[in-house]
Amino acid sequence: MDIPLEGFWAFIDELVGIVDEMPTVLRYASGDVDFGTVTLEIVSDDRLYKRIEKQVRAAAES
Repeated sequence: MDIPLEGFWAFIDELVGIVDEMPTVLRYASGDVDFGTVTLEIVSDDRLYKRIEKQVRAAAES
């Protein structure tokens, strides 16, 4: 993925597909249903990761 937003679009597309299937699957399910894992992949450079990490740590400490 070349730009960070591509990861968001792939995540949204996959999630929408799962949500579309839910009514049909749940209609016939007799118990819990595992729809699997949807992964959000974010591609970025190290500087942005460090900024995000700093902000998350600051928020966790407050």
